[in-house]
Amino acid sequence: MKRKLRVIVVNDCGYVWEDLKLYLPKNIEWQFIKRSRGWYSKTFGLLWQILRSQGDFYIVNFALQDAWLVQKLKHLDLLICHGGDLRKTLHRRKWGWMVRSNLKHAKAVAYTSEDIAGTALKLRPDAFLIHRPICTNLFKPYGYHEKLNLCAVYFKKPYDQIPTELIEILTDKECTLTIMEGSTIAHKHMAHFLNGFDVFIDQTTNHDLSKLCLEAMSCGLCTITWKDRAHLKERVNELLSPERREMESQKNREYIKENYNAELVALEILKWLPP
Repeated sequence: MKRKLRVIVVNDCGYVWEDLKLYLPKNIEWQFIKRSRGWYSKTFGLLWQILRSQGDFYIVNFALQDAWLVQKLKHLDLLICHGGDLRKTLHRRKWGWMVRSNLKHAKAVAYTSEDIAGTALKLRPDAFLIHRPICTNLFKPYGYHEKLNLCAVYFKKPYDQIPTELIEILTDKECTLTIMEGSTIAHKHMAHFLNGFDVFIDQTTNHDLSKLCLEAMSCGLCTITWKDRAHLKERVNELLSPERREMESQKNREYIKENYNAELVALEILKWLPP
């Protein structure tokens, strides 16, 4: 009997590979190496986990210390850049060398955001785009429910802040705004939580949609993103219309199904995995 392919995924950000593995061949044995932002966890704890691992194929998310350790201790088979590593860290004197080293020595390099494509391709002309997978059968609308007030949700991030102007506009329009502190909701329960809102407020710092925003769109939520930063009042006024929200809800759902469906993304990634 043929032995299962052992794939090690390091620092699976946003449950990308947790979602993808459901649609990939069953002859793969998955191991996830996780870490926190704590000093020990992302240094010696990470080092120990990588040393102990025995994988045939290593996938690392972000071109940071995780990738560098895998590069030196194992083999960096697929490096996936998600944004901050190429937007910011690459240009820092202290850690830029590490990002460049990882991109140079990785056997294959992918990126998940269009806004970092130019940087990725400049350093690795063979880099390719991987759409972030969304489980559309999990993240789906539970039915359209008209509410008395517009309900919006924003998740706090260390690199972003909800515009004060937007808070004032929502308050003036008697909208309900919920601000969540970090990742306090389990991934498997997130779809149910998101369905309690009409609008998802995404990051305004980066010119990109977060994976959580894509999941909200798959649930049929409307969005306020970085594209709306210059005309927040007009955008909120648009979303006050139930008819407009219902139209955008359907449009967002179809967009995710056509471009980010995990089953379709799995077909794209298959060619990069060993047979």
